[in-house]
Amino acid sequence: IELKEEEEPFLLLLELRAQGQAIFVAEAEVVLRQGDVATAQPTLVPVAADIHVEERYGPLTAIGSFMQLSAHVLFATGDTIDGAPLAWQLVDPDVISLTSEGRAEAQVEGEARVRVVSGRLAAESVVEVRAAEAAIAAAPELLELQVGSTRQITATVRDANGNGLVR
Repeated sequence: IELKEEEEPFLLLLELRAQGQAIFVAEAEVVLRQGDVATAQPTLVPVAADIHVEERYGPLTAIGSFMQLSAHVLFATGDTIDGAPLAWQLVDPDVISLTSEGRAEAQVEGEARVRVVSGRLAAESVVEVRAAEAAIAAAPELLELQVGSTRQITATVRDANGNGLVR
């Protein structure tokens, strides 16, 4: 590099590629001086190419039950970028509640679309809530009847968390 001045700042831009795609980028500023050797220590930053997320999660089988959703940010090579930031968003808010860390809680039966975002990348998935029958409660619990008499009994189907289910 030919310097116009005795000392000039220089911005070093690096791109590490695999299979024709950038997988890391880096930049470092270094001061070049005539007759000296300059060194730089750029910090490599991973370049995300895709997010892998399950197509469907669930079903959650009880209202109020939880599930931790997961996703992986990938290099162009398909390898996982460890520690890449993820933020979860709820697209359909009626079926589950969702934290930005991906903890889903069943609110009602149905399906909810969710989105996970990392930088400029996003992917969507579906969380299913289908409460399963875990118990039947009858009221009254004990009943004594005289011959020929009738009495109404109410039965309630409940999920594993004790929520009444309408079937």
